[in-house]
Amino acid sequence: MFSGFLQNHNLTDESGLVTRRNPSGSEKTNQQGVTPMQAIQVKYLGPTDTKGTRYKAKCASGSFTHDYEYEYDSDVNAMRAAKSLLKKLNWFSELEVEGFGSLPNGDYVATLRNRIV
Repeated sequence: MFSGFLQNHNLTDESGLVTRRNPSGSEKTNQQGVTPMQAIQVKYLGPTDTKGTRYKAKCASGSFTHDYEYEYDSDVNAMRAAKSLLKKLNWFSELEVEGFGSLPNGDYVATLRNRIV
């Protein structure tokens, strides 16, 4: 029933995601009506002539650049960058970091889950 609604009243993009119309705006969902989660990738940015060391957290919905805090190690700074992006996107009340680790290229990745209340 729900998938018929999606096929009849919404648009499907080339990735198979459907833009569902709702009173508060539009939301991307898959054919089963489930909103896909986004992972946050965190990249180290070395110092330049004008800026200090930073970490850039990014996902499909946006990015946030976090200044390195020298009282914390690299792992904590990367996690703080990911959490700062959650706050910037107003996701912090609904989502939390479930997993956190490093990628082969040295970047970090944070996976998200719905916040348990």
